[in-house]
Amino acid sequence: MTTALVPKRSSIPFAGSGLFAGKKTSPGTELFLEHYPLIALPDDAHIANICSWCLLLPAENTELKRCASCKIVKYCSQPHQSLDWTQGGHKFECRDIYTPLSPRVLPASVRVAIRLLLLRPRLEKDGKWSDVVRLQHHVEQFRNDPERWSGICLMSKAVKEYSTTDLDEGSVVEFYCRVLTNTITITSMVSPGPEGVGLCFHPLAAALNHSCEPSMEVVFDGRSLMGRTLRTVEEGEELTVGYIDLDMTVSERRKELQKRWWFLCECGRCQREMGKGKGRIV
Repeated sequence: MTTALVPKRSSIPFAGSGLFAGKKTSPGTELFLEHYPLIALPDDAHIANICSWCLLLPAENTELKRCASCKIVKYCSQPHQSLDWTQGGHKFECRDIYTPLSPRVLPASVRVAIRLLLLRPRLEKDGKWSDVVRLQHHVEQFRNDPERWSGICLMSKAVKEYSTTDLDEGSVVEFYCRVLTNTITITSMVSPGPEGVGLCFHPLAAALNHSCEPSMEVVFDGRSLMGRTLRTVEEGEELTVGYIDLDMTVSERRKELQKRWWFLCECGRCQREMGKGKGRIV
């Protein structure tokens, strides 16, 4: 991890851990670049038309080739298929999970959770599994939404069945909630604007907390994940990103954040727009 990033408990109430600037940085500074984020795969709508490794549309006159075994995922080249097999984790899921299910495709969030569990032995060996399990899961908040909770329980059963994990059912539900909470959308710049094409799970990016006046942004180039500053960041300042459309009104933002992440934003922008001084907004 770059010395510009320091993980520790967040300064934002109820936010858990966060990332802080280890030194003063200027606008446009690249704080991290991950060419191989832990998990990056196509979403349900794009699995048939983008390369499952680079997550890009094929070049003109280039035809995507299906995996010969599962016939579900596609690639723009043989080298990219090899990379997804050896580094992406497709070899752990192809023959035992995807092939028997073909042509059915598991939901993207389930595919993320299964791949993570299949990669668990490798991550434990490398000492990186703790980075996954320390992330928040918000099980109790999910449980208080009966309609959503029903779907989570159903998806968690699929995760347990297809991953053949030794975790008990309750632990799998908690793990799946952790995936839902911390997975971010991979966007591609297509006309007329950015479009979500996949899902990414990477503990470093997941540790960034929200602000309606964020200090940095996370952008994608295919599967590559980059975090860069939007303004000058002081040494010791917490690094934040925007979880939602920041062009919404303060009421709309707060409603959306409470619905999706169960918190009321207390950032300086919200306080100013709500006509509040310092202190917790209610």
